[in-house]
This record gives sequence, C-alpha cells and structure tokens, in this order.
Amino acid sequence: MAKKLDVDIDPGKFLDSFRPEMPAPAAHENAGTDGDAPGGATGETEKVPAKAKKEVEYLKRFLHAPKIPVCSGKTAYIRKGYHERIQRIVQVIGKNGLTLSVYVDRVLEQHFREYEEVIRRLYKKNYEDIY
Repeated sequence: MAKKLDVDIDPGKFLDSFRPEMPAPAAHENAGTDGDAPGGATGETEKVPAKAKKEVEYLKRFLHAPKIPVCSGKTAYIRKGYHERIQRIVQVIGKNGLTLSVYVDRVLEQHFREYEEVIRRLYKKNYEDIY
C-alpha cells in the first residue's frame, strides 16, 4: 500500500506550473530591469553591505517574473550538471516563481548585453560575404 504523505500543496501554484509563461501585467520596461523587481531604487541600497547589494542585483536581474513569454523558443541542450544546478537555483532562490527556461533566457540576455560590442567585432572580423 502507498504511503500517505501530509503535504500542503497550493492548487493554484500547481496548475500555474503547467501553464505557459505570460508577460507581467503592465510592467514599465527599463533597459532589461523591472521596476517592481526586488531591490528597487529606494535609496536604501547605499546603506547595504556590498555582498547584500550583489544579492539584490542578482535577484533583480535574473529571478523576477518574465515580461515576455519564453516558451515560444527552441530547444537547447545543456550539460546535466548545469541543468541540475539551475533547477536548484530556480526552485530554492527563485521559490519556484519562474522556470528554468526563463532563468537561462535572463542569463543569455545579460551575456549578450555585456559582450555585445565584442561579439559584433568578432562577427564582422570572421564574416565573409558570399558575393
């Protein structure tokens, strides 16, 4: 006979975990950051130690609700170890508030923003026109 577990499950969150990502309602877009994200500009961050500032920046940049759906993308394979690590980050730090795909999308968005000039230069350097 199966063992009965006493687990408190929120049915709304459970059903939402199967629904596609939807954009946040009427959020003001500001260069990839969300004004409603944790650690907004309230002036309090100047009094916070550097480690705490980094934590707030990380949460704000990578672990907030998505503005645009990510589910319409393509499949990409990643290492098993990275998948497990990202899944734990999303579940524990993100409190299951977003999907692994949203997190990976945010990391890539930051990478492309940070290295855009380098990528453009390297692309132009290596690109050969067919005509």
